[in-house]
Amino acid sequence: MNETEKELFEKRNQNKLNKKDSTKAWRGYKVIRCEECQLPEITCICGREPEIISNVTFCIIMNEREPKKPTNTGRLIEDTMKKTKVFIWSRVNENKELIDLINNDLYDPYVIFPDDTEELKSKVVDFQKKEKKEPLFIILDGTWKQARRIFNKSEYLKKLPILSIKIDKTSEYQLRRASDAHHLCTVEVGIELLKIAGESKQSEQLYDYFCTFIKHYLAGRSNHKIEKKELS
Repeated sequence: MNETEKELFEKRNQNKLNKKDSTKAWRGYKVIRCEECQLPEITCICGREPEIISNVTFCIIMNEREPKKPTNTGRLIEDTMKKTKVFIWSRVNENKELIDLINNDLYDPYVIFPDDTEELKSKVVDFQKKEKKEPLFIILDGTWKQARRIFNKSEYLKKLPILSIKIDKTSEYQLRRASDAHHLCTVEVGIELLKIAGESKQSEQLYDYFCTFIKHYLAGRSNHKIEKKELS
């Protein structure tokens, strides 16, 4: 085995370790992924991310499995908006840094969650920009079941005002099967929140990067390298 083959072998085995059960082969485990963007190396998007300057801070609370998923879109917000805060949720151990962030007087926090019960409807508010306070949009990143569990098991979230995102369009996210075609992925929620905050330019920048991510991910499935001219 030469050095190139050895490196390839090691990378594939490392990819296996990123799954729950490393003793079993999983679909796509042979794909060599970029360690940064998690896309196949042949369609890596590192260096293509825009730098989005915004007056909004995003707080993304992830289920513990999300960082390992190459289909995760929360990282698209983190990669483009440098003020973004990312936390891994734990039911047992509350994160002091997260609690301090929510309680910081510099921020105006909102948790993003659907108003699908009468109790939640009473907590829903319309977004209003407050003087001398920066909007803090808290997004729960995981499957719908996981996000609901994060909310229900976190008292520090249940006391916050709720923003409920309601749009008529179908989600453009094609990489995972959703229970409802109108359920948005994490980055799509971020795109809509920027619109609500009056930052249409920043919303468009994030949307364009999301489209780049989707295009490159799908191309990677067929081992097709995307040239710059194909992005126009």
